[in-house]
Amino acid sequence: MIPSRNAAQGGGTLKRELKIPFPVMRMHQYIPMGGFKTTCLLAVSFFALFSVHCSTDSYFYRSMNRQAALAAKDPGYFHSGESSSERDLRLMDICLSGPGRSAPPYDLSDAALMCLAEGDGPVALALLDQAIQEASGLDRRRIGLNRLIALQELFGGFPESEIGPVLTDLNHRQALELIDSLSNKGRDRLADRLYAFMVTRSSGTILAEVLLQKGEHDFGLGRNQEALVALEKSLEIRPNAEAHRLLGNIYDRANENERAIEHLEEYYTSKPSAEVAFLLARNYYRLKNAKSALTWIQKADASDAEAIQLHGDIRLTLNSDDDPRALLRALKVRTQPACAQESFLDGMNYCIVGSAYAALRPAETRAAIMRHWFGDYPAEQRGSLLPYQEGY
Repeated sequence: MIPSRNAAQGGGTLKRELKIPFPVMRMHQYIPMGGFKTTCLLAVSFFALFSVHCSTDSYFYRSMNRQAALAAKDPGYFHSGESSSERDLRLMDICLSGPGRSAPPYDLSDAALMCLAEGDGPVALALLDQAIQEASGLDRRRIGLNRLIALQELFGGFPESEIGPVLTDLNHRQALELIDSLSNKGRDRLADRLYAFMVTRSSGTILAEVLLQKGEHDFGLGRNQEALVALEKSLEIRPNAEAHRLLGNIYDRANENERAIEHLEEYYTSKPSAEVAFLLARNYYRLKNAKSALTWIQKADASDAEAIQLHGDIRLTLNSDDDPRALLRALKVRTQPACAQESFLDGMNYCIVGSAYAALRPAETRAAIMRHWFGDYPAEQRGSLLPYQEGY
């Protein structure tokens, strides 16, 4: 059955915006908190019933996407325990007190970084020195890494002799874990220096592992050429499936489809993966080999929105009379984890409204895929509108 114009346009109502009247935003001023929570629950039902009226650029979606982004920046946002503001106050108190105060080494180290951010470099270095003296083992090395961060911030660099006390005598995996932690702190330039230090002092299989992690680091920063050099050198020393996966991703980004397929198939042979199957399907499709693309997309995650969309493209390319809408039945949209603490968003309880947002997202995604497949044109005209169709 060929989809109707209404089906292709998601009922023709998807572009309407959900407007929340100004008085509703002020309701909490007039309703007791118990009643306000009940009102919020009723509002959730209202949103679910009228989900077809929401669009990705509505007030509702803009607000929820903003809140989700804020939560993603703070991994502790959804967890109980000491709040970040309470800890910040405690660390600032240590910073103001200066060295000599009794505190756990990690607290001294974090307080030093706070002093550094406030522009008090001498106190920051003194606190770090105290923390290093009171710590031991790997903890001392991790705090030494914070000292390198402080030196980089204060002086724009440091002599190579400062790196030795942090990395020397560690086994290479511990050293690589320390360097990897810098990426989580956004200290990429410092990580680059430490990788360079390890590359010049490693050989054999250890060098292959260092180059592999360096390649992953560069790939994550979008430095594809640097990543490619490191990963190719790693493979020259020792076969490694992960290096093939990363190289496949690099060539996929560069639209070098044949080379991407070579590395991705090598990876898939040893470690079958739905994600890699999707990439293989996409690269075969770009090479206008829809039959091979269909074979691989059937091994991808059938519930993933991007895979569903590509699967439909492939089927429609092979048969323009096909109807891929049945693929949408398996759609699953990943949502934010459940809240463990309450947070208010413009007068609404995020933990309550978040469940409504999760309910609306599949409808939003489903409609976007339908528009991709069929556009806003009558179904009988869709043959000339299919993506990638030209050249088949």
